[in-house]
Amino acid sequence: MSGSQVRSFVSIDLEDGQILSKVESIMSSLSALGADLKPVERENIHLTLKFLGNVSPAKLAEVKSALAEVKFQAFTLEIKGAGAFPSLKRMNVIWVGVGEGWSQVELIFEQT
Repeated sequence: MSGSQVRSFVSIDLEDGQILSKVESIMSSLSALGADLKPVERENIHLTLKFLGNVSPAKLAEVKSALAEVKFQAFTLEIKGAGAFPSLKRMNVIWVGVGEGWSQVELIFEQT
C-alpha cells in the first residue's frame, strides 16, 4: 500500500449560526465543569454520518467519488441532547443529538 492512511469519516457540514453557537455553548459549559476538551474551530463542527477509520489514499479517492453523487437540500435541524465518547468521565469526542431534521439525516445516511 502506498502512502499513509487517513483517519476518515463522512459528515454534513453545519453552517447555521444558531446551531454552531449552541454546540459551542455546550462545549464551553463542559469545559467550565472541568472537562479537558481540545478546542474545535467553528468551521470544523460537523454532523458525522459514518466513521470510516483509517483509509488508504486510493480508497479515499473512491469514497470521495461516490459521495459526489449524494445530493440533498438544506433542511432545519434541531440540536437535542449531548454526550461524549468514550464516556463523560473521559471525553474525547463531544456529540449532540438531533431532534427535528432526523428523518432528513437518515435519508442522507442511506445514500452514503
